Amino acid sequence: TKLKVQKLWSVPRVNSFYSPSTDSIILIPVFAALVEKNEVQLSEEHSEFQWCSTDKAIKLLAWEGQKKSVESIVKYFTQSKEYFDLVEIDF
Repeated sequence: TKLKVQKLWSVPRVNSFYSPSTDSIILIPVFAALVEKNEVQLSEEHSEFQWCSTDKAIKLLAWEGQKKSVESIVKYFTQSKEYFDLVEIDF
């Protein structure tokens, strides 16, 4: 995306899915980032992007774990700010 990350947080959620091709369970940690306002540059892996509201993001996402991740991000970063120091990643 070429977005410049100013701050990065580890969200206390891990999504998982089963991969039949490798017969394994894949664990995917969730991160949230504060980025500088830049123009998004897509790679050949993606055809489009959009910035949207929380409600719209939840409607657009396919999997329940993704939806719960968005809800967790909103909760931690708009309602429970006392947890910021516990999850911020220094880089």
